[in-house]
Order: sequence, then C-alpha cells, then structure tokens
Amino acid sequence: MLKRIQSYTDNPALGLLALRLTVGIPFVYHGATKLMNMGATVAFFASINLPAWLAWSVAIIELVGGLLMIAGVATQTVAVLFVFIMVGAITKIKGGMGYGNGGYELDLVLLLASIGVICAGAGRYTLEKFVNKGK
Repeated sequence: MLKRIQSYTDNPALGLLALRLTVGIPFVYHGATKLMNMGATVAFFASINLPAWLAWSVAIIELVGGLLMIAGVATQTVAVLFVFIMVGAITKIKGGMGYGNGGYELDLVLLLASIGVICAGAGRYTLEKFVNKGK
C-alpha cells in the first residue's frame, strides 16, 4: 500500500499536470465569463482607462490560453502571457484592495503558478505527447 502511494507522490509529471490544471481552469472560466458579456468587460476596461482591444485580447488569451494550458500545448508561451495579465490585474485593479477578502490573493497565486509553468514546462502528460506517441 505504501509503495503504491509513493508511486503517486514521487511523480513530478503528475505534479506538473496538477499545476497546469490549477492555472488553466480559472483562466478558462474567467475568459469565458468576459467573452459572454463583452459589453460589460469593455466598459470595465474603459472605466480604468484601458482600450477595448485590450479587453478583447485579455478575454481571448484567458479562454484559449487556459484551454491550451490544460491540454499542455504551448504552455510556457501561454504562461508568459498569463504573467503579463496577472501583473496588470494586480497593479491596475487589485493592488489597492490588499491581500485577502477579494483582493489580489488569487491573482498572485495564478501569477506564481504561471511562473512555475514557465520554469518547469508542461511535463509528460500533455496532448502533444499523447498525439505524437503513435509516431
């Protein structure tokens, strides 16, 4: 039994999959939410003096990038884009709210987890490696 548990706990590839899911799932959700109500998203961006094109860019990067992150495709490139989005969110929106109680705690976790993906890569469990396995 202990040997079976150890095979899961000594598995960096499984840890990287968990990290990618931790990053990808919230970005998919927030990107889809933005895209489903782009009028409000564009209006919010305008209220903080950001252009409409940036609202569209962030929403698309979050949704498509989140799906790519989950699948393990272009993960390091996507993670770099996520870092830019999270730095922007923290400095432009959430920084003044403080840590906790709806402040920047989630943004900081996503920022640091994205940096983890940049440093460590996607790992073994990716769609790319699954598709290329037969070749």
